[in-house]
Amino acid sequence: MRKVNQLKPEDLRASSPVFLSARFKVTSHALDEMRALMATSRGPKELLWITYGIPSNIRLAGGTWFDGTPFLRQLGTSFVQSDITVYTADPGMNLQRGILDRDSLDILTGVTGGHAYSTIDLTRAVTQIEAEARTNYSIEYLPAAKNWDGKYHKLRVTVARKGVHLQTEAGYYAVSGS
Repeated sequence: MRKVNQLKPEDLRASSPVFLSARFKVTSHALDEMRALMATSRGPKELLWITYGIPSNIRLAGGTWFDGTPFLRQLGTSFVQSDITVYTADPGMNLQRGILDRDSLDILTGVTGGHAYSTIDLTRAVTQIEAEARTNYSIEYLPAAKNWDGKYHKLRVTVARKGVHLQTEAGYYAVSGS
């Protein structure tokens, strides 16, 4: 059938580098399209993404590795610039398929200041997201002009007041004009 349809033979098993790379590209592209659509609305926005995640590290043919972490951080930065906080809820381990890439969920939500829920309890997740949207404050950090080096910089925000829960962005890309 592949010969008739003139398709290149590809290994599309869930654990293959071809499948994982394609899954990363398609998913990240779809998320960016969703971000662009949501960005047209004014004001702060929240996105709850229900997913098993996408792989952030992929072992490619020949033993080399693809590290999607920088790309996920850049995607998260695009969400931040569009005033969108990303939350995720994973349905748990799919033992039949063997897929759960939770690290990508933590990276993306961490950059936007969201939260990765490890449950499919949507009522709880939506209730918490609504509460956070009603009770938030914004602060801005502007690094010195000489520090716009295009690199990713981690942030750490603390508060001395007891009982206060902070949910902040994990860092930023120091790109001029961002």
